[in-house]
Amino acid sequence: MLIDYCQRYQDIYPFELLDRPLLFLRSSALSGVTFRDVQDDLAVAAGEYCSSLNEVAEALLVLTDTGVFGKAQAVKVINHILEAYSCNETVEEFLNREIAYLSGELSALV
Repeated sequence: MLIDYCQRYQDIYPFELLDRPLLFLRSSALSGVTFRDVQDDLAVAAGEYCSSLNEVAEALLVLTDTGVFGKAQAVKVINHILEAYSCNETVEEFLNREIAYLSGELSALV
């Protein structure tokens, strides 16, 4: 669900640097691309000038961390994506919309 949430942002505000990592994470079917390649791509994207790109890349880096994934990490991912939205829209434009989207996604899981 969180990878799809990152993809949702990418669909609205696309970054070419995130195409390969998201495709890999959503399908794991990129010929010749390794998990390490994806992490390297994300590290480059996280260091770029554009703040919203940095935020989405950081969210994806949290998702690719091979450590334990729990509630705190999920909150980090969501926060990074909300921060990315704040680079392009006012809080009034995106916050209620994104809360409604996330609530719907979480409701579907339970």
